[in-house]
Amino acid sequence: MKYHALWLLWFVPLSFSLASDNSLELKGIDFQLAGDYEAAKQVEQQLLLVKGSPIGHVFALNSITTQMTWNEANTAYQDDLHYHATEILEWCKASLKKKGDRALTHFYCGQTNFAMSYYFALNGNFYKAGKHGVIGIEQMETALKLDPKLHDAKFHLGLAYYVADNLPPFIKAVSSLLWFIPTGNSEKSIPYLKDSIIKGERYKDVARYTLGSLFLESELTYSEAEDHFRYLSEKFSKNPRFHLQLIFVLLIQEKFEESIFIAKDFLKNADSNSAEYNLAKVSMIRAQLRNRELVEAQRNFFQVEPYFSSEDSKLPGWSIAWFKLTSAQLSDISNQRRRAISEYKEIIEISKNTYVFEEIKLAAKAGLKEPYKNYP
Repeated sequence: MKYHALWLLWFVPLSFSLASDNSLELKGIDFQLAGDYEAAKQVEQQLLLVKGSPIGHVFALNSITTQMTWNEANTAYQDDLHYHATEILEWCKASLKKKGDRALTHFYCGQTNFAMSYYFALNGNFYKAGKHGVIGIEQMETALKLDPKLHDAKFHLGLAYYVADNLPPFIKAVSSLLWFIPTGNSEKSIPYLKDSIIKGERYKDVARYTLGSLFLESELTYSEAEDHFRYLSEKFSKNPRFHLQLIFVLLIQEKFEESIFIAKDFLKNADSNSAEYNLAKVSMIRAQLRNRELVEAQRNFFQVEPYFSSEDSKLPGWSIAWFKLTSAQLSDISNQRRRAISEYKEIIEISKNTYVFEEIKLAAKAGLKEPYKNYP
């Protein structure tokens, strides 16, 4: 989808001062947040022309990790991630030996090491993932020490500390023996993210999205997550992922009628062939199911079923499990117990190969024991 602001990029000059580099970078980040990835790509191409700075590669790296975290099973971006990261790290080696803005240098290098940590973790190389994670944290802390006003560093540190504190159990079990696993810091993670939202320049709304997503993990912070996603969906009304998160957080708070209302409003103008459209519809179906609007839920389910069954949809594993849980529970309500059991088992199998939310797995295990009922 093209937006009216796209044409502005054609009038941006090809050589920049540091100030205009930053201005263009901020514009590109806004395009990404608005869901205008074509315009963001144009900014990336412009930034890659800047001589003596890795800013284009850093921008590209952040765009790639955004796409990869949406669907970790999609390996199409991994070569590009490795390429841009390698280019930045080569620049880092030379830059750290020179005089200049060392805070910004450590800031760029830290981001890159975090991206490499993610890359190696996806490929099961936890030694290298941990090693890059440690270096990334050290470089970001150095950047912040050199420039206490570089609040954007707190976004990356806040996320890194949170992830390190919530490593998978099998890694935590041996973490005391493996020096390369980053040490988490829960006392810093959330405050750092909040500081980035209030005082940051580049990533304040990215930090807001991240914090909102983290707040989905505890019932105690659902209302705060809702506030963040409501803000983002209003500010960036054309980005479907913000609407998707708002619909979801309303659903898990059992605000079924509002979740249905927001979903219907979003679906009016959304692309019916997009993952976000169909995922929003699944959340709406689940709200209708709990709101005992069974006829509507089944009708909408039949509309999205072909999309989730298609081999061309390229959906992340967790979303397939979300759909399968909905299908299984509808089957239970319709007294199709054999089909329901088959789908509950399928969810368990999916969770062995890709990330699936714990709540989905627990619901599938409960469904195997006794049929689902759409009331408490």
